[in-house]
Amino acid sequence: MRLIFERGDESKPKGHAIIYWGYLGDPSKFLATYLAISPLEVDLEYLEKAATMMEIHSQLPLEEIKRLMKERGGMVSPTGILPPMPVTDIEELKERAEERGDDLINAGVIYPFSDLKNEIMRVTHEYGELYSKTLAEKPLAKEKIDVDELIRGMLPERDRLGYLSRLTGRLRDAVNRNDSSLIKEVTNEMMNTTKYLSSKYRIPELIEAAKIPGEKGQQLTQLYIDMAYKLCDEKYQEVKEIDDKIKAIKQI
Repeated sequence: MRLIFERGDESKPKGHAIIYWGYLGDPSKFLATYLAISPLEVDLEYLEKAATMMEIHSQLPLEEIKRLMKERGGMVSPTGILPPMPVTDIEELKERAEERGDDLINAGVIYPFSDLKNEIMRVTHEYGELYSKTLAEKPLAKEKIDVDELIRGMLPERDRLGYLSRLTGRLRDAVNRNDSSLIKEVTNEMMNTTKYLSSKYRIPELIEAAKIPGEKGQQLTQLYIDMAYKLCDEKYQEVKEIDDKIKAIKQI
């Protein structure tokens, strides 16, 4: 069933709505939920890198976001929706919608044993499509940003070390494969992290160690990474012990 706007304008949805269904067989019962859609456009490049670097996940699976972005010409707004709840007074919903400036939408009838998950997905999709058209008419002005730099600046210290550690693993792989192009690329990425990490982590030394082929390079690399985490945790006695090991290996 098509969404019926009992309050609001279908051609200009607010992006937030109270949505209700009638219940087949009992006209005194209804189910209602609240749906809100972010007015901000999601940049897929930003989303993927944020998920990798910050190890977070959108409410929607990444593949689903990609599909939606393809359908909508590169734009999708993640939504938040509550599970439908039983209500008995539609007039009260109307008053709430009026007070808050929400759209009020009649989504049709829920049948006994209806698949609520699919019904919620239907409503979310249809309302999202309508709202996306409104956003497309007045897109926000955007300037090109360095996604990596933006995210790195927001990461907590320990997460930045985690990202540095993953880059170090990539650099070691490139060294083992003797891939000079990848070595240069990852080295530049690692040097960029020095903008957001203290010099106490000795990142240039870590990079040089990671470029040493063989077992010696692997041992030194791991020790530098271990030392960085110990510094972050302020375990200075263990830092000294690791530093002594580094000096010993370098003398071999």
